[in-house]
Amino acid sequence: MPVLTEASEPLSRQPYPDSWEYADAAWQLAHGHGYVTYVNDIEGPRGYGTRPRPPRYPFGTSAVLAPFTLVFGRPQGAQVGAKVLVGVYVVTVIAAAWLLGGSLAAVIAAVLSRSSPFVGTEAPLILSDPLGAMLILVALMGIIRGSKAWVLLAGAAVGAALDVRALEIVAIPAALLAVPGRRRSLVVAGSAPFVILLGYYQWHTFGSPFRTGYSYWLPHLRQFSLSFVTGALGGSDQTLIRPHGLSLVSSVCGCRPLSGSVSNLIFYPAVLSGALWTFAPPLTGLIGLVALIRRRATPPARFALMVIALNVAVLLVYFYQGARLAAPAASLLLVYSAAEIATYIKSGWRRYRHEMQPPIPSPASLPA
Repeated sequence: MPVLTEASEPLSRQPYPDSWEYADAAWQLAHGHGYVTYVNDIEGPRGYGTRPRPPRYPFGTSAVLAPFTLVFGRPQGAQVGAKVLVGVYVVTVIAAAWLLGGSLAAVIAAVLSRSSPFVGTEAPLILSDPLGAMLILVALMGIIRGSKAWVLLAGAAVGAALDVRALEIVAIPAALLAVPGRRRSLVVAGSAPFVILLGYYQWHTFGSPFRTGYSYWLPHLRQFSLSFVTGALGGSDQTLIRPHGLSLVSSVCGCRPLSGSVSNLIFYPAVLSGALWTFAPPLTGLIGLVALIRRRATPPARFALMVIALNVAVLLVYFYQGARLAAPAASLLLVYSAAEIATYIKSGWRRYRHEMQPPIPSPASLPA
């Protein structure tokens, strides 16, 4: 309820061009104009141009927001849809934690996510981060359940995540390698339609299935480079990081605890561990990592570990820095942290009850 009743930011104060494009492209899709946008700064100051152009992002987020624009108009429909997506993300976090560790883990996951900036900061904004992370969690749930239908759903989820953000391509090989061999064909069958659809769109629009909207809007941009690991970046945002003394990393690196002030090599491990409080309280992510390492022999843990490793590997060499880009990896750590904390609590309660129970007398000690 706090998510759904959150006041939306006016579009003029939302990230440009991200939020603007998602909202406009959703309206264009809903009204049969195709996946296009009039948002551009080519014809002048940032705003709306006079002719349709291809958006720079995949179509997944706008396609999900399109029905809301039919009901509520523009941009209110996209704003309502964005809050609904954040709400669904929260429910998915709780459901995934429940599958891993029962009802106590679900409650802990709800508390951890609500106490952290990600959900509250994303709810007023029109961004793709909650949808992409939610799909990765749906894939985790499918792998946990393990039946043919659920693994097929997991394949569809990782394929759909690619249509939301190209960086989420890492989830497809992670799912293929995590599930047992006889189930891998189901992952392929589930993800293939989404991969083919995105490839066809990019080939039809940009001339190659491997070219994205960045090739149209920023043809000279260097998106990936080893120099971004420790060197200067092409851009960053400071959203989702609380600008006060909750950061532990600032005392280590002597820097401001904000995106863009440290290198990728320091920033993303700090975000995922919780040293920069974004997705869960400080150091909570380390509990999730310990749990994943302990359970690494299971398919769900293998999937989560590979998504986290590949997500971080890609972001380390990516030109743009933002905590929200690590939402898939951080969400996986969050649900495993909740499950591990629930395990500790249950184990401690069992020990306490055992110690408090009076000893059962042996037959020999009883009176004749």
